[in-house]
Amino acid sequence: MGFAEENIVSRVFARHGLRLDPELSYGQVGHDPKHPYVKVESLIKTLEKVGKLHKLIGLGEACDTLQKAGPGLAKFWESFRHSNSGHEVFNGILDLSCCVPVYLHGDEGTTYKRDGVFVMSLHTPLGRGTLSNKLGRWDDSSGDPHTNFAGHSFETRFLLGALLREDYRDWDDNEPFHELVELIVKSLDDASRAGVPLVTGGRLFLIPIGNKGDWPYLATSAKLNRSYRNVPRAATSAAPCTGICHLCLAGRPMFDFEQMSDAPDFLDTMGAEIPWTTEASFTRLLMHDRLAQV
Repeated sequence: MGFAEENIVSRVFARHGLRLDPELSYGQVGHDPKHPYVKVESLIKTLEKVGKLHKLIGLGEACDTLQKAGPGLAKFWESFRHSNSGHEVFNGILDLSCCVPVYLHGDEGTTYKRDGVFVMSLHTPLGRGTLSNKLGRWDDSSGDPHTNFAGHSFETRFLLGALLREDYRDWDDNEPFHELVELIVKSLDDASRAGVPLVTGGRLFLIPIGNKGDWPYLATSAKLNRSYRNVPRAATSAAPCTGICHLCLAGRPMFDFEQMSDAPDFLDTMGAEIPWTTEASFTRLLMHDRLAQV
């Protein structure tokens, strides 16, 4: 696929209302002092302007304002509280009927020249349910919260930033990668704490409930010292393993990670030591469940 095919894809997106034109922001990423990215506030205002805010809220086309979506959002948070009562959204400051839950998602794809490109986006966990009909036909007008597995991801995943791998692979500690992540995380933090005023009334708060991606992305973005990357490649090694698990000390000397008993030695080391030297921006800046933090 080349640039001609890319242009065709862009036109198809525009024809079906899947291409937005948000205001871009710029920040220091690597050697580039003006690397483009999309602030969360800009995304929200653009979606409202083009009549697509319901794609972000995830409660159906009829719930395109906070007034209409409020009861469904409040119902979601009521359920979410049962498993994540330590989340900062429950500190009593925010009106939960104005809070939209979102996941951040990171992944590395491939460019047309077969090089890597890091892409960061966000999406709501709310949507049209699943393809299973166990819940019956999804009612677009009900406003009740369901999971976001049915329908095409093009409609509900929103790009915030991208970075070519060639722009960060030769840097120590992937510094440009972390600079872009921090720009995006800061913009989400602003939208979650200060909110974004809507033309239709009210102030929308975008609340992070998780950071998603494969293990390479999660280990890098969280700056983990202990991860799958440290798994020993041989029976013996000159250097001791520093640990393979961010939750415990499995893999360290005296804590065999291959123990399969009901009470492995590493079980007592759960939460004994933080898995990073420098805390990543996700837990350092964003609202999260502090009861679940290591």
